[in-house]
Amino acid sequence: MMSPTEFMELKTLSDIQGRFDIAHDRLLNKENFSHGVRPYSLYQPEVSCQYEKHGKRCSQQHQKGYIVGCQDGAVVLIGHCCAHKHLSLDDESLRASFKMLDATEKQAIRRRKVESRLEQRQTFIEQGRAVHMRYKELQARVNEVNGTLPRQIWRKLVERWKSNSLDVVWEYQTTKVGVDENGKKFTEMAWHPSSYGKLNGLGIWLQLGAQEYAEQIADFRKQLELIPVKKLLTNLEIDHAEATFSSVAAITNIEREFESQFKLLDEFLKPSNLVLTIQLISNQAIRAETVVAVHQLTGQSLAEKPEKFVAEIERQLKRKHKATGVRIQQ
Repeated sequence: MMSPTEFMELKTLSDIQGRFDIAHDRLLNKENFSHGVRPYSLYQPEVSCQYEKHGKRCSQQHQKGYIVGCQDGAVVLIGHCCAHKHLSLDDESLRASFKMLDATEKQAIRRRKVESRLEQRQTFIEQGRAVHMRYKELQARVNEVNGTLPRQIWRKLVERWKSNSLDVVWEYQTTKVGVDENGKKFTEMAWHPSSYGKLNGLGIWLQLGAQEYAEQIADFRKQLELIPVKKLLTNLEIDHAEATFSSVAAITNIEREFESQFKLLDEFLKPSNLVLTIQLISNQAIRAETVVAVHQLTGQSLAEKPEKFVAEIERQLKRKHKATGVRIQQ
């Protein structure tokens, strides 16, 4: 029996011939069959079945089958169908032995795959450490923004992100005064929407703590450390290692997600974008708080009172549209 480190999957006829001396000119039947050696599952049907069926060689080209030994020591090939439906048709113990070969092969394949990934164990450990540090960096930046902006603005940003309502819209009022055809004076007032801009950079970072990234990363790192550092793992250890390595793709996706969220956060923190957060709520006191927060986040000094900053925005909008009134569309 070959050791796990010597194991190689048989995927081509060349693989089989490289490992076994196949007697391709021999016929296999129930009388000269001795024992099963090993199953194979090839990329394509390139093996000819050597089982004797109805007095002649089957010769069916197949992908799945078994390497078997004959009574005289010769080694031949039989297709999966002939092995189960003809050779072992009336022999439950023989059919069971083929199933056992399949199970052993499957476990050997799993073991080899796990062992090949174990060679990357340290790389995965370092990946887990790096993604943990990256999460901490992202968390710190998010916490800084969350702790600086007024609570009501943060909630509004979450609402906007979830509903994909990114346009910041003001409404301006126009007033028309005139005399109608009957000589009677009239006043017409109407509200019109006007886009102030579009919020950029909103994303999962707004609810980073709810994504359970920290828990997934911590569990991945813990499970990696629990994989024994030894050449031959038990079947239970193979199961555990296989389950842990299956998480590598998820951790890699989390890594990509973090980088995406960093980029979104950078977009959000641009001064031209941050100023839009001042226009999300009509409450003047909260808007004034937001002005202070925006200047803190951008590192800019506020040269005037925040209330005056808010009022100037409204004055500019009135002048732009020659409006008699303005209001935020919430």
